Amino acid sequence: MNGGKGDETMKRLVALGLMVFLASASASASIGLKGAYFSPSDLDFKSIYGSGWMYGGEITFNIVKGLDGWLDGGYFARTGVLSYTQEETKLTLVPVGGGLRYRILTGKIAPYIGAGARYCLYMESNVIGKVNDGGVGFVGKAGVLITICLLYTSPSPRDRTRS
Repeated sequence: MNGGKGDETMKRLVALGLMVFLASASASASIGLKGAYFSPSDLDFKSIYGSGWMYGGEITFNIVKGLDGWLDGGYFARTGVLSYTQEETKLTLVPVGGGLRYRILTGKIAPYIGAGARYCLYMESNVIGKVNDGGVGFVGKAGVLITICLLYTSPSPRDRTRS
């Protein structure tokens, strides 16, 4: 990156996310892995790199009942060929963001809506040159959370000795 406005925006987003996370450290939190199929809408981009899976993780933390904060990051890398020269080109996308999510119901099945901001680092290299850039965008989320496992703690030694 070139040390410009994008760097400052990224630093502010990370600092804000850390402050929110630390402020809610006493609240319940969860860490998860995620995958999403990335299918770009730009036809030129899609003809060079195609579509594919983006992997990442997410940390969520409860602020008040039904309202969660979230921080997430992802990784997408592809190799393609340039349109005219047919030479190799490599792309890496690293999105990092955060925001709020409202759970409409709070049971084992919980539909939600949410919004936030995301910074996406864009790195491309080929025979023409290298590009390291990024930009900030807004994120809208909607979905359903399904609880499939609960935290289990083993009984204390005292409990195991009782008949």
